[in-house]
Amino acid sequence: MTVLPSLLCRPALLPDESWWSYLHRLAAANGYGSFSLLAKVCNLRLAELGARDNLMRPQRPETFAVLATLTHRPPRELALASAHYFAQASIWPPMETINLDFGDGTSLPLLRSLLRSRYVLRPDAAQFCPTCLQEAAYHRRTWMLADVSACLRHQRLLHNRCPHCQAWVSVANIVRRQCGRCGAHLTDVVKEEGLASEGLSAQRTLQVWWGLGDPTPESYLESLPSQPPYVLYPLFELILQALEPSVSKHTPPAERHRRQTVAFSALTDWPRGFWAFLRARLEDDVRLYSYRYGYDFRDPVYLDHRSSLNFWFTVFREDPRFDFVQVAVERFLEENNVQICSSSWKTWMRVTADEDLQKIARPMAKQAHARLAELVAS
Repeated sequence: MTVLPSLLCRPALLPDESWWSYLHRLAAANGYGSFSLLAKVCNLRLAELGARDNLMRPQRPETFAVLATLTHRPPRELALASAHYFAQASIWPPMETINLDFGDGTSLPLLRSLLRSRYVLRPDAAQFCPTCLQEAAYHRRTWMLADVSACLRHQRLLHNRCPHCQAWVSVANIVRRQCGRCGAHLTDVVKEEGLASEGLSAQRTLQVWWGLGDPTPESYLESLPSQPPYVLYPLFELILQALEPSVSKHTPPAERHRRQTVAFSALTDWPRGFWAFLRARLEDDVRLYSYRYGYDFRDPVYLDHRSSLNFWFTVFREDPRFDFVQVAVERFLEENNVQICSSSWKTWMRVTADEDLQKIARPMAKQAHARLAELVAS
């Protein structure tokens, strides 16, 4: 087996620098014409060790050991710059994890491929803070997450496209501060208005849950339910999905930030924020059925099993960790005089809360009664 010499230029990891950014800077510092040459050197060494891996998405401790030999950096320090850093987040429930054992007495939990593809952005569709990029040209580890949509330090939205040609931006483009298509400077972004306090609070909490910031004793944290992050985060995700399920993690950061702020408001001032969310879902259902069937009456409302309120009534029923959600839903039903009766084939909801919700499906009810009478007569 050949001895792998270290690289001539071995730059240090910068504060909060991502694994992808460091690889690109390492290749550039040593005069490689492209990142692929550095990847070829690593792959040859891994082949000698009887291992195979993707340098952009490393899953084996040998990969970090090879880079440690090339750079004289501890393998765990290198691994912490990768997506595996997020395997330590407090959003994960207590469970057995697979560790990357680096052979020097240190290890790090492995972030599974399925979770990485769900929560971590691709290196060819990255995001950045223009002000951070003006200060130092490298890609931050914080920007790897789809849940991160704003820079808390500069209190501005992140961007994921060129400000001139609107092309997708890669990590390599960010390290060079230049668009790969038109060559425009990525820092030439017009600064937006300051972010609202609600959006900043949502971002601060999400980033703390992901292990990207220090918890601070602020009032918005006190207004959350008294539950650990691994219970609150799944609830946040379900609320987020209920708002616009078709939006992907590659949606512009401004739109992701808007949705995150709205979804997070359902968790604050618990349970009043959650009740407001349920109320909006119920009113949407009533308007949908009123529009679809032409109802405009002043009697109780009956909705079928497709109602989103029925989803929130049943989704957490089997999990004791979410008893506090079930209590909040049942209290909402009681205070709004909503009665739910379900069977194996149908669910109806009767709403007599206020005048805005007094739109019913009387023709459908008459048809159902007439059909029932026919069945009885036959």
